[in-house]
Amino acid sequence: MTDHGEHLLRKAWALLDSPLDGEAEAAFHAVRRILHGHGATFAAVLEQLNGATAAADDALAAEVSKLRDENAALRRRAGDVLHRYREPSTIEPMRPRHPAVPRHEKIIAIGFAVLASVIALGQWAVTR
Repeated sequence: MTDHGEHLLRKAWALLDSPLDGEAEAAFHAVRRILHGHGATFAAVLEQLNGATAAADDALAAEVSKLRDENAALRRRAGDVLHRYREPSTIEPMRPRHPAVPRHEKIIAIGFAVLASVIALGQWAVTR
C-alpha cells in the first residue's frame, strides 16, 4: 500500500469513531474502497493484525521468561550473600514493639468513650 493510501486509510479509520452516523458510514465505505483498491479485505487486515499480535505476544513471552530466569538467579545470589555474612540462627524476624489492636476493637473502644461522654454530659446537665 502506498503512503497516500495509508494516509487515507488512517483518516478513514479515525472517522469511523465519529458520533455522526452518516460520517461513520461514509468512512466505512471509504475504507472499504481503499482496501479493495489495493486488493485487500477487512478479513486480510484482521488476519495481518492477528499475526502481528501473535508475534508480539511470543516476543513478550520470551522476554518474560528471560526476566524470570534473571530474577531467580539474582534471588539465589542474594540468598548466598546473606548466608555468607550471617548465620541462619542469628536472623530473627522483626516483631512489633506493641501488639497491634484490631480495628473492630478500636471502634468499640471509641464507641464506649463517646457513650460515656454523652452519659456524663447528660448527668451534668441534669444536676445543673
